[in-house]
Amino acid sequence: MLLEKPVAHTIDQAELLVAAAGDHPQVKLGVCLQNRYNLTSQAARKLLDGGELGRVVGASATVLWHRDAAYYDARPWRSVRARAGGGVLINQAIHTLDLLQWLVGDVTALRGHAGRYGGLPGDVEDTAHVVLDHDGGARSVFFATVTNATDSPVALEVVAEHGTLLLRGDLTVAYADGRVETVAELAPGGTGRSYWGASHELLIADFYRSLTDPEPFWIGPREALASQRLIAEIYRTTS
Repeated sequence: MLLEKPVAHTIDQAELLVAAAGDHPQVKLGVCLQNRYNLTSQAARKLLDGGELGRVVGASATVLWHRDAAYYDARPWRSVRARAGGGVLINQAIHTLDLLQWLVGDVTALRGHAGRYGGLPGDVEDTAHVVLDHDGGARSVFFATVTNATDSPVALEVVAEHGTLLLRGDLTVAYADGRVETVAELAPGGTGRSYWGASHELLIADFYRSLTDPEPFWIGPREALASQRLIAEIYRTTS
């Protein structure tokens, strides 16, 4: 079974699914956090794991997208927190939060706020800002909104001791010694919205390949719960 993000509407529901997956290991279960399959994300993770860039010092990420009243009117559940689970954080920006903690490290503490500033329908947040402390001492800052004038490219920058990684469409690697390398992202296919990217297909194909593997799929409910816990904590401290 392959689920779209998030794992569930609430942490309690998500934990039930985690427990069920543990009780029934014969059922293959995955969660569609497809941005981990971006060529650029994979290349960034490989570089960070390889150690050439040294210790990660910090990171930043922005999701500057546009959603108008018509977007919510077309699917009224999107604007109702009890039905959608939340707004920009859980609907749009969860993918980028997932990448932040996947690339930089587990989050040990966070401070943030989510609010409604754009006059959009319903009771879900349209804007959020967060500061996250990661295991190992790095700190990242994160900003997301759907009140931007357009859908700008998502940007994620990781600053390490010996270079900087910038994910913004393609991956630009700027080394401290002056070298600059670029890893191109796959262009999206002819179906779906352009900002979806090309990695849904890669994740789905990998999930199907894993069906005969006795090990759990690598992005299962427990793995996907990490980013949802971050969002739940922001909601808790904002309420």
